[in-house]
Amino acid sequence: MNTINYKKDSLIYKAGESMQELGLIVKGSVRQETKETTLLWEAGHLIGLAGCDTCVYAADYYAHSDVTIYRFPYSTTDDMMEILTKQEEYGSVFILATLKQTRVLLEEYVRLYEVAKKLYMVATESGRVYKFLCSKYGIPEQIFARMDFLAPLEERQVVEQWKTEYYSQFVKFQLNDLKELFTTRQLCIGTILQTSEFMRKLLKATDEINEYVQMHKTLLFAPNKNDLYQLMFDLEVKVALVGKGRQDVVDAIGKIVKFANESRIYNGDEVAKRKLEYETYDFVNIQEDGALSEGNVPGADLEDGNEIHLGSSLEQILRFAEDTPEHMIELREKIAELRELNDPYSTDESVRRLRKNISTAFYRVYKNCVKRVLLRGETTRVVDMFLNFGYMDVTILGEEKALQLEKLLDKLYLCKSEKVYTFFTWLESIYHGEHEPSISELDMDYGAYLKEAVKNGNMTAEEAEKNKDNRWMRVEYELDNMFQSLGKTLSGKITTFCPVLKEDDLISSPERMLVTAEQISNALNQVRAVDYSVFYREVMYSDESHGLAREYINKEILPDVILFPIAGSRGMLWQVTEGVRNNTAGRIMLPIFATADVEDMIIENCGRFRWEMCRKVQGSRWNDITTPSLTAEYNDYIQYYKKNADLSTEAKEKVANALLRARNNFREVFVKDYESWIKFEAKGSFRLNKVARALLFTYCPFSANLRENVKDTPMFADLVRKYNIATVKKVKRLEALYQRLEKSGGEITAELKENLEFYEK
Repeated sequence: MNTINYKKDSLIYKAGESMQELGLIVKGSVRQETKETTLLWEAGHLIGLAGCDTCVYAADYYAHSDVTIYRFPYSTTDDMMEILTKQEEYGSVFILATLKQTRVLLEEYVRLYEVAKKLYMVATESGRVYKFLCSKYGIPEQIFARMDFLAPLEERQVVEQWKTEYYSQFVKFQLNDLKELFTTRQLCIGTILQTSEFMRKLLKATDEINEYVQMHKTLLFAPNKNDLYQLMFDLEVKVALVGKGRQDVVDAIGKIVKFANESRIYNGDEVAKRKLEYETYDFVNIQEDGALSEGNVPGADLEDGNEIHLGSSLEQILRFAEDTPEHMIELREKIAELRELNDPYSTDESVRRLRKNISTAFYRVYKNCVKRVLLRGETTRVVDMFLNFGYMDVTILGEEKALQLEKLLDKLYLCKSEKVYTFFTWLESIYHGEHEPSISELDMDYGAYLKEAVKNGNMTAEEAEKNKDNRWMRVEYELDNMFQSLGKTLSGKITTFCPVLKEDDLISSPERMLVTAEQISNALNQVRAVDYSVFYREVMYSDESHGLAREYINKEILPDVILFPIAGSRGMLWQVTEGVRNNTAGRIMLPIFATADVEDMIIENCGRFRWEMCRKVQGSRWNDITTPSLTAEYNDYIQYYKKNADLSTEAKEKVANALLRARNNFREVFVKDYESWIKFEAKGSFRLNKVARALLFTYCPFSANLRENVKDTPMFADLVRKYNIATVKKVKRLEALYQRLEKSGGEITAELKENLEFYEK
């Protein structure tokens, strides 16, 4: 039987991937997850059904319990005919599962649609009633700016009514009705694929409605009490304080609580806790000092002690940065303009200029905040969100995601390890002298910058000498020469980049998108499991007292990975070593929130590391074919591929297309081949031509277990044989060298042992 078992919580199918199969749940249950919606399917349901019409999985599917799946091969819509032809008995099963699941989706969609409409009505009505009651009792109303962003549910988030009505009736058919109705396979298939399309649209619409609900539900009840419920509570306190009847306030509060209880969109315990706090409040014996303090009133401006007020985030950051009043006013105005844009990524000249102005201000404020934290040791949680995530304004990010982001501060330890840094901890390490500042885009390090400043008359020799150890100037150099230039590249939005974190930047929850040290370590280990020598380089070793004057040994030096405070889809190799010496770590930059696969970003930059490390070692002879090296031989191969007799006509066309996609950049052609080497060739899926494969095996050889796997494969047999012969010669020479060293009283150090073990990997 074509079945497979999955352990609880394991991923079965991933959204966005091309379908390879449909799954019928035989035993257990499966959790279907989209961006905002989770549904549970039990035995008898089909998973992957909502993607049948496009042959792309429309959701993530996880084993909710230990589960057994019966698999039907499915990669094109034609496969549905093949399934129902070969296994005709499954026709009614498929139809019944389709109708059952459509019914569940419809019920969830209709429920949420009604909740969204009711949420808008209750929130707008409560806001209007609050203003009216404040006016009625002569009590100044508290500013609640978030109400300005409440809008009705957009029409694009609604499925056409005729479709919902049609399918609402359609899903009521029973099994006997189906047998009479669907007398041919063609009717079954057409119904399944048409309903699949409807299910996919329902999922998308439900997600969008859910997103709307999650975004606006905090208007009534928010975790930080910045909500209409608290406004009404505070209003009742003040009404009671002046000794007036307050039944109309009680009624208004009751309507909010009723909606919260009926809508099922809030945490019941939290609502009950807030309700109990209200019901046990002594409104009768209230004293003048019994009113809630201004610092606890919703919308209070500044962070105080352990309290955090996201509504005034921009103001808090600007005050902390101690920016000039003129700069503060200007940035407030620019952020307000950004809020009002329908398309913040527009290429219009006015929007482009706005993004540029905001970017300039962002970097200035960021530098000022970093300086205050490092020099004075002061910070706040909102400032930490700014420094680590690029967060500035709650209305631009959205309150829900801003709250998630604030909670994520407590999990930042996940983004740190011995070789992984958040951008701010990286700046701290430079400030404390643990690392040298990075090179600039002009390939100039901090020392060269000081010499250039003296040469240009911008600094005296005495000042330059003094500034060598100026801790803040070293950090400032890093900010000026790396921070500003990298954001565009890492974001993947070269022409429309803006460093302020926006809601559209986070395509999922911040926690899901967070790039962790564990993810990076796993990705690097995946590469090293294939290309074991990627981070090894030759360093000089000597023990002259025991006759070993000069020996080059292989040493593995893993790169430092720095997480930038942006959301993005690209990584970047900034430099292959820390300084001039080859025995220092390289630097790879990644966005702290990934909108693409982290492993793919790591593989891509390991390829660039291979190329750039070779260029650094070879120096000016990096493309000299008389001195064989990775870059020289690859350069020769690409430059003269048209004349290469080892390449077929088809292979030459592929090289030409690769050059076109890489804009004639030979390094990027190599990087794409390197990705294929790691992701496909190592798994027996051959993508490279004969020449490229030989070069990759020569300079990026497979690890021992992979070499063993391919040694009998015609495409690798000769390459493995030559590799083994060369390795045996090197090992014999080393063993003889080590024996002489031991006889002369020398010690086989850990570095020498690692060098010998290198040839066994």
